[in-house]
Amino acid sequence: MMASTRLSWTYVLLTLLGVVVALPEPGKLQLTKQSRLAILFAEQQFRGNYFTIEGIYGSCYDVLKEGEFRSITLEDLTEKCDVWGVPGCGEDRDGKDKAHAVYHPTPRLSWPTTRDGIVRDLGGVKSIRCFEKNELDKFITLQGKKRE
Repeated sequence: MMASTRLSWTYVLLTLLGVVVALPEPGKLQLTKQSRLAILFAEQQFRGNYFTIEGIYGSCYDVLKEGEFRSITLEDLTEKCDVWGVPGCGEDRDGKDKAHAVYHPTPRLSWPTTRDGIVRDLGGVKSIRCFEKNELDKFITLQGKKRE
């Protein structure tokens, strides 16, 4: 919560100084200039820490590697989010290759190991699935699904 408040006050201060600030919207995974790095800016309900995602791996990585996307919108941040794949990904090419559940709130978004088998402590992501390309807005939407 302190990180969210700190981010809000930074925005207010810069706005008062007349600086135009384009902060990422809550719930966005902002891609940096280095295609494998991203920072999650969570929604207000998020109780964990802000963290850096070290890498995005998996059979769908080439979709992100194009470098045309500015952000990934995370859906249903307060519930489990099943992350699937785009058509053509997966063992049966049905977009459903090894779905993972994302739990919120959590101190970091991570899976046990990365592609190279090394455990990452800063949010190394094994794979992100279920995104669709939006040509106009240049973002990828992760399809979240609530569970009871």
